Amino acid sequence: EVVKSPISSIYGGGAFSGVINIITKTPEQLGGTMLSLTAGTGNQLIASILHGGTGAGERLHYKISAEVDRTDEWNANPSANGGDIYRANGLVEYLLGDSKKISLAAGTAYTDNSRYMSGEFFGLVYLKSLNSYIKADARLKGFGFYFYYKDTDSRNSWPTGSDPQDWRIRLLDTEIIYNTKIDKHK
Repeated sequence: EVVKSPISSIYGGGAFSGVINIITKTPEQLGGTMLSLTAGTGNQLIASILHGGTGAGERLHYKISAEVDRTDEWNANPSANGGDIYRANGLVEYLLGDSKKISLAAGTAYTDNSRYMSGEFFGLVYLKSLNSYIKADARLKGFGFYFYYKDTDSRNSWPTGSDPQDWRIRLLDTEIIYNTKIDKHK
């Protein structure tokens, strides 16, 4: 789904220019294991595995995935070393009844690569980063609780001899929601 206009009332305050909403397969739609192997230019190789399913009388849904993305060179600068990206994610969801559920998701991605950057930074940049997240969501009798935490730890360095730049970014978002129906006829 692509929306090319402001739509923050549905997707939140960051959706001021538009949204690309990617809807992935649910565990019940997946219902098994998918293996994928992709090769491309620059000696790129992407291997991934995704498994999902249901249990506990169709009330428990789960999905796990892992991926390796390896590239030996970048087209902009063939002398660059390319890089590696490793990802792993998991989701567990338990259905409690009519529109009542509890879910927990977590994942991590490690990047170790070199890129040719243009603009403000000319030349090759070496990037190492570790991104991790955890997300919990509960919907119970009109109440909703949402928790999201992301931690990014990064190091950039340039072969020009300048000092490496380290940064750490932590993001925490929590929400408590109550939905009720107002009946005007009472």
